[in-house]
Amino acid sequence: MVISSGETATMSAGDFVLDVLWVYERNRTVAYYPLVVGVQEGDTYTPYYMGYAGTAGRQEYLEFLQNNDILARGRKIFPFVEGDYVSRAGIDWQECGEDVVCRLGRHMQETYALDHQMQLGIVGVSPIPEGWVLAFLWDAATATNTLPGEEKITLP
Repeated sequence: MVISSGETATMSAGDFVLDVLWVYERNRTVAYYPLVVGVQEGDTYTPYYMGYAGTAGRQEYLEFLQNNDILARGRKIFPFVEGDYVSRAGIDWQECGEDVVCRLGRHMQETYALDHQMQLGIVGVSPIPEGWVLAFLWDAATATNTLPGEEKITLP
């Protein structure tokens, strides 16, 4: 689980343009890093929020996130990735496939090799390397998918 800072940005990674949300995670220390919200590759935009069922473009998707308070400061967010390529030993991005999620995940792992540490919750790296992002699909705690009153925390 990570907690939204409410701060968004746009970054580049290889051929990808990333919309990111800066999040906090408590491991050995408090880590602060970007989580992918969506990816633009050429003319194709891929949303990373599992709660989005629309087929609209980038602007409509980002407006949906804003209008539904999904990226609000303090929102609990649950990054996840699933499939035959995921095991206790980590994610085999080579076996993942060739969609945007797999290719971006592979790029991040090959460039920074932080995925396994993130899964184990042991990242004490300070600061997180510039250019690295957590490129997992994710869901957000909301009134419809979590216990009442548990969708956000109050950040100082």
